[in-house]
Amino acid sequence: MKKLSEQITELAARAAKLEKSATAAQQENKAKLEARIETAKAETKAMHQTFNARVQSLEAKTSEHWTELKQNFDIRIKQIKQEVDDRKDSRDLKRAQKRADRAENNAEAAVSFALYSMSEAEVAVLEALDARAYASSLEENAA
Repeated sequence: MKKLSEQITELAARAAKLEKSATAAQQENKAKLEARIETAKAETKAMHQTFNARVQSLEAKTSEHWTELKQNFDIRIKQIKQEVDDRKDSRDLKRAQKRADRAENNAEAAVSFALYSMSEAEVAVLEALDARAYASSLEENAA
C-alpha cells in the first residue's frame, strides 16, 4: 500500500488533472469530448478497482465500514447515471435541457462530495499521524 504522503500527492495531481480536463473539454468538439469521457470512465473504473483492493487490505472492522460506504455510493452513482442515460437519446429540446441540467447538478454534487471527502481525508491523515506519534511516544517511554 502507498504511504499517506504518496496518496496525498496522487490526490493533488488528480485534482489538477480534473481542472485541466474540464477546461479543455469546454473547447472541444463532440467527438473529442466523447473520447475524453470514455478515457475518464476507464480511469474511474481502474480507480474503483484500486480502491477495492486498498479497502480489502485493511483490518476487518475498518474494511467493513469503507465497503459499506462504497457500496451505497456505487448504488447511487449507478442510479444517477441511469437517469442521465435514459434521457440521452431524446430529440426534444426541453428534455435535452433537463438532461443537461441533471448532468450539471450531478457533476456539482460529485465535486462537492469529493471536496467533502478531501476534508474528511485531511482529518483522517492528521488523526493517523497523531495516533502514530502517540504510539511512538509510548514505545520510547517503555524502552
